[in-house]
Amino acid sequence: MLKEKIEALAVDEGLNTTEIEGLEVFKISAPFSRINAVLPASICIIVQGSKNLYLGDERYTYNENSYLIGTVKVPVESELLYSSPQNPCLGVIINLDANIIGELLKNFDELTAWQCEKRTEEIITISPMNTTIENSLERLLDIVKSPMDIEVLSRSFMREVFYEILKTPQGHILRNSVGHHTKVHEMVPTIKYLEENFKQDMSIDEIAKFASMSVATLHKNFKKATSLSPIQFIKQLRLHNAHSLLLSGYNASSAAFESGYSNSAQFSREFKRLFGYSPREIKVG
Repeated sequence: MLKEKIEALAVDEGLNTTEIEGLEVFKISAPFSRINAVLPASICIIVQGSKNLYLGDERYTYNENSYLIGTVKVPVESELLYSSPQNPCLGVIINLDANIIGELLKNFDELTAWQCEKRTEEIITISPMNTTIENSLERLLDIVKSPMDIEVLSRSFMREVFYEILKTPQGHILRNSVGHHTKVHEMVPTIKYLEENFKQDMSIDEIAKFASMSVATLHKNFKKATSLSPIQFIKQLRLHNAHSLLLSGYNASSAAFESGYSNSAQFSREFKRLFGYSPREIKVG
């Protein structure tokens, strides 16, 4: 049932938005080798096919029997080894809602023994799929075509999906999507700070001050969490933001400026180094 619902909604190749904020479905009909991408803070569920995601040297594989939890926005590499028009990779992406998850965490902290659990060092994990989560997701997808149902029910159905995930053995990792929780990964507030301010000029000393760490400690802990240094992290967020703007019709200089670059030549060099082609090679339409 879940596969049929997603298949019906994923009419276009790639990502398909829905009328429910934070909910997208996708169809990918051709395999691809490792490409640079940005993983949003999200739940990624596959109902047909299998994908690999790489964060540094770590590989995360998820398929019909599992799903991926990404708790912060982070540059990664993505890979799809097997797919075809006859058997495309199908799935759904649910962007994490920190407000809903924060409310649920407060309930869990009050009603369970979560206070005794230590913070987790994972910002990405793979979790086994179960029937309860599938049923909750089906209820959410069932209202996609009804504006009234979306208005009245979408938040409560989204809350139900997050609640069912929080109850799983890997669910506590969702704490890392809520920067103010006491058991959150120590680098999460800094990651979120850079995500929100990547267009601004920031020195490593300023970032270390925000993190309340020495520069050496910041570099070590940040790289352990994301596989990148803070400056590399900012650079990749800028380049991926510019890439999205170029695909939406921006010219190269405007995309560079809107992504925090003041030097167009530097932008072009770094863009080609990451993606393998220049900004001006992107054709829209």
